[in-house]
Amino acid sequence: MCRTIRTAIRCEPLAVRDARDWIREQLTELYPSIDTAVVDDAGLAVSELVTNCVRADAHELTLSMIAHRFDVVVATTDDAPGVPHRVTAPPSATSGRGLQIVEALTTEWGVSPGDGHKTVWGRFSLTDSTRCSFDCDR
Repeated sequence: MCRTIRTAIRCEPLAVRDARDWIREQLTELYPSIDTAVVDDAGLAVSELVTNCVRADAHELTLSMIAHRFDVVVATTDDAPGVPHRVTAPPSATSGRGLQIVEALTTEWGVSPGDGHKTVWGRFSLTDSTRCSFDCDR
């Protein structure tokens, strides 16, 4: 069976580190042979997603991971108004590259709007040699 794991994250700057550590821990526990590059990429993507939530003044934030045999999806769900979109930041800008980074690291990414919330997610493909600690055909 595929695995879905969620955790509530507080919306403050220190939450970025906590979210990154949580996703890295979950990945290495569920995928004992996972490539460290995937763990690093997922940690960076989650850092960017959580940073966006914090900067958007979200009050509620949930971090989730949907684990399958051949891919894993990481996502943030928050109650901040608006829907994020990828922008092209000028070279002199000190921010505005988060979704560009997520796009570069993931197989695909997207935004799923909901009633009073939104979910921003990124999918990571896993290699055939990645062994998972659970049963999943997908």
